[in-house]
Formats: sequence, structure tokens, C-alpha cells
Amino acid sequence: MHNESFLITNNGKRCPVIGHSAYSSSGSGRAVSDAVDHAVREKGWIGVDFSEAREEIKLTFRAMDMAEEAVTAACALLLIPKLKSVVLKYDFHGWTFEKHLDGSSASLRVMEIAQSAEQLRRRSEFFAAAKDPEILFREKGEEARRLGNLLRTWRESAGVFSAKTIPLLREFGLLSRTLLIEPSDSKGSGKFTFIGDDFTVYGKSWPQEGIGQPVEHQFDSGYGIWVAKALAVIRESGMPQYEHVDARIRRPNGEYRRSRYKCLRTLWRDSNNHPILMTNSLISQNVDIPLMPVQSTVV
Repeated sequence: MHNESFLITNNGKRCPVIGHSAYSSSGSGRAVSDAVDHAVREKGWIGVDFSEAREEIKLTFRAMDMAEEAVTAACALLLIPKLKSVVLKYDFHGWTFEKHLDGSSASLRVMEIAQSAEQLRRRSEFFAAAKDPEILFREKGEEARRLGNLLRTWRESAGVFSAKTIPLLREFGLLSRTLLIEPSDSKGSGKFTFIGDDFTVYGKSWPQEGIGQPVEHQFDSGYGIWVAKALAVIRESGMPQYEHVDARIRRPNGEYRRSRYKCLRTLWRDSNNHPILMTNSLISQNVDIPLMPVQSTVV
């Protein structure tokens, strides 16, 4: 009985999961699963589990990170004879499971997902859907409640940033997802004065290293410039801004992380009447931005 787990790299080559068998005993299956999961999430590779007994292949991948050569190799693999079942586990802004009853339809589906991801990449690296902030008081769910509490506090305090503001951010569960920016008097948008602990897209140390840096000078400068433009609107209008955001952010290791989040931006003033720009964002899969332009029927 032949069972095998391996990875398909970005250049389409097969890479074994060294030292383990996916179906062996004593917990090694978990070790293989963890190794495959790491390669899929951090490198953009495709994980493959093959069971000869079940005549089944399982592919695990992140749609936005797959290289063209890897997709070609995976699709060719699915066309082997006598394949009765193909399971696709993939992340396209949220993990999805699909089961196909033959390799041919599964291969076409993988190509369709890859094409959809490419269309989304070409559309824009960063996309925002503007929302009326008032909707936070009508929306259901934990994210709306937390952001709505902050918006209500901003109104009730007339936008005055006081000694109570930070404790309230902590009480609302927003402090770790808060950015504070001191606006610039020149052309730039300003510099970071506080970065919540959960902003680790550039590494775990970025909440400390980013303090004092201009918003535009993030590792992904395109994203930094995009955010700076949004902050400029708040600075000019003084009105709160609520958006659903889909952003593909380049990390220091050269790989990309797609973040989907709900974002509330507000303008505050301290006791000396100096402006403070605040951004609060909560990671969410429930954002009103289409994920997959191409529709298909799952078997």
C-alpha cells in the first residue's frame, strides 16, 4: 500500500517531507502535517498527500501565493489514471475545502482558482470599500461592536484624546490593533507614535522599530503610500472613515501576506490641541470585497 506526502516548490519541482511518512505511527503524521502547513503558508508551495488505497490526492495551497510552474505541476499530477477522489484545501482569503470525484475536473478547478488569483493581483494590491461609519451601530458581530464603541467614544469626547483614551482602547479590545500617527506639517502624512503589538506583518519587532518612522516608509512602500493617502483625507476632513480593506503586503523576506480587515480611522486632538490620527483595524474574513471573480460549481 503506497502512501506519500510531498511538496511542490515554486519552480514546479517535487520536494519530499524529509524523514517522515504521512501515514506512519507515533505522531509523525502530525509532524508531516506541520511541515507541509509551514511550507504552504510561508513559502507558497503546494502540499500533496497521496493515498493509493483510497485512490485519492489532497492538495493544500494558498491561491494568492502559487507560482505558475507549481500550478502546472499540480494539475499534471491530478491527471494520473484511476484517481477517484481529489480534495482541495486552499486559502483564498479564507480556507475552503472542495472534493472532486475525478482528477480532470479538479485540475480544471485548480487552474480556475489560479486564474482568479491572478486577476485579483492585477486588479490592485490594495483595495478598499468605503462604508458609512453609521453602519457600525447597525452591524452585528464582535468587530462592529468593538469599533462602534470607539466611534461612540470619539463622538462623546468631541475627539479629545485624554488620559482615559488608552484604557478605553484596552477595554474595547482594540489597543493591540491601534496605530497612532502624529501628522506632519509638511507634505508627508506623519510618523508613527504608537504601534499595537498585533501589527507583525513586518516582523515581531516592528511595533517597536516602526516608532518615529514616516507612514510612507514602511517595508512595503506601496502599501505605506496607500495608507498615507487615506490618512490625508482624514486630516483634511476631520470626519471618521470606515472601510473594508483587502491588502496584499510585501514582507521583509520578499513574500506576500494578504490581509483582509475592517478599519476605522479617526482624528483626535490632545490637551494642547495637537492633532492625532488614529487607525484601528480588525482582521476579518467578513468583508464586502469579492474574493473570486470566476464562479464555478463544486462537485
